[in-house]
Amino acid sequence: MWYKDNDPSQDMIEYRMTRHVFGNSPSPAVATCGLRKCVSDAEEDVKSFVYRNFYVDDGLMSFDCSDEAVNLLSRTQTTLKKEGNIRLRKITSNSLDVIKAFPQEDLAKEVTGIELDLSEAPLQRSLGISWDISKDSFTFQVTSTRRPFTKRGVLATINGLYDPIGIVVPVTIRGKLIMQDIMSSVTDWDEPIPHAFQAKWHNWLESLADLQSILIPRYYVNLPSSEVERTELHVFSDASQKAISAVAYLKIYDVSGGHHVSFVHGKAKVAPSQGQTIPRLELCAAVLATRLKDTITQHLTVHIDSTTMYTDSRVVLGYINNEHRRFYVYGNRVDVIRHSTTSDQWTYVSSEDNPADIGTRSIPANEIEQSAWIQGPSVLRSEHPLDHRETSYELLDPEEDKEVRPVIVTKMTSASQETVIGVHRFERFSTWRSLVRAIARIKRLAKSYRKSLETRESLVTPVTTSNLLKLSCLLYSKFNRHAFLVRLVLLRRGENCTGHVLLSLSPILDSNGIMRVGGRLRQGRKYTCLEIHPVIIPKNSHIAGLIIHHFHERVHHQGRHITEGKIRTAGYWIIGCKRKVTSLIHSL
Repeated sequence: MWYKDNDPSQDMIEYRMTRHVFGNSPSPAVATCGLRKCVSDAEEDVKSFVYRNFYVDDGLMSFDCSDEAVNLLSRTQTTLKKEGNIRLRKITSNSLDVIKAFPQEDLAKEVTGIELDLSEAPLQRSLGISWDISKDSFTFQVTSTRRPFTKRGVLATINGLYDPIGIVVPVTIRGKLIMQDIMSSVTDWDEPIPHAFQAKWHNWLESLADLQSILIPRYYVNLPSSEVERTELHVFSDASQKAISAVAYLKIYDVSGGHHVSFVHGKAKVAPSQGQTIPRLELCAAVLATRLKDTITQHLTVHIDSTTMYTDSRVVLGYINNEHRRFYVYGNRVDVIRHSTTSDQWTYVSSEDNPADIGTRSIPANEIEQSAWIQGPSVLRSEHPLDHRETSYELLDPEEDKEVRPVIVTKMTSASQETVIGVHRFERFSTWRSLVRAIARIKRLAKSYRKSLETRESLVTPVTTSNLLKLSCLLYSKFNRHAFLVRLVLLRRGENCTGHVLLSLSPILDSNGIMRVGGRLRQGRKYTCLEIHPVIIPKNSHIAGLIIHHFHERVHHQGRHITEGKIRTAGYWIIGCKRKVTSLIHSL
């Protein structure tokens, strides 16, 4: 919005761009959206070419033959011109047939006028990558401009070496490690760095000139897709105290039985300077390899028949194959690995055969082209790699591993009716007194084992009267719970025992949970508590017989009336006591 006729005294007017603005933050997204809109109704191969192989206004594509390239490019030109008035130009190729198929105004200026061969064609730059058309290989252009020896200048130099697919990662990681050391110095971003770092930095900086002489083939294999029998993806990971790294290769088998190994993608990251163990870093490297695999399978149009992941850490393999133990912190990283890969895809490789090891320790720039990082490891180049692959990996010393949670075993002891002191066990006693004393000894024994040897009581100490009363209450509670369980529940809820023989006794529960006789005698003061609220004893229980025999002996066998009265006076109410006492006396 701005003033009409650029006059602040006039009204504000809303202006609208009629051309695509270059340099704005959303400009790349607007350009991509416009291109895709133009081919939204086009043929499928044209649509796929623009959608998958264009980045803003640069398109890169590989074809099996020149005719396919010319045909697709011509149809894409026509579609973009018709639908969006967009001119597809600056065409270049490593094939003269493709270049000659288009008019000079549609070609890149570097290949304009070439008639016989491409040997004199200069390097092409696309998406920051230098492409030698004559040799169909990627190379690097290193600027000779020296930036100030400050933190800002060092960082700018490292980031100025554009390497999106990780061809020279073993070289650039050296610069990043130097940068990590420099960051430990207490200097501002634009202050000179201490001279202690100067020698290492200049040595690395001078070695970058050797990158201009390396040539990395653009193609994975110089074969038409119709002659490819099988394609395998192999991803390696490794870690050191300084860095983690991952690198991927394609192993392609042709119809004649031969095989070819080609570098696909590589990555490396500087490890934290402290607080990390080697197993942790190896696990981080495995995560990096997993994400590298995901990126390749998502963007590579080549059909991959199988994927194999490698690490030289048996600890990490144990983590990945683990099904039972849990981790403190790094369980999420194992989940990332297991979400994208299966444990069967992971296998062990020795450090000597692991090319990712190169990415963690760095090598000079003049060695990168012939190194295992680019050429692939010997285990892939052989006819039968890793025939001795292991099928399972266990956790290594899980009890000593600080990353693995210890196993906490919780044991529960359940007691059945046969293992606790139930009322059925009381049937082994023939007298009330022997039953009470046996229970007293058991409780004393259990209590003494909770104390030290010096303070334990002797089992031969006589049982006191107070202890006998407490044990009697325990026995009553046991028999009440056994005989009147449902009625006890009703009483605890405050409900009546409707339709039961207990209803006439107006039962109540005392503070020990023992069922006693209720009634109106509670208002009387001349009676004892035991006489007012005697304990209710079921008539068919073994304890009822023991109590009757006990008090029958106490009254010296004087008959039913006196025995029954003694029982009532002692505080017991045996249901059907009259008949029970008569029956037991006549059986003696």
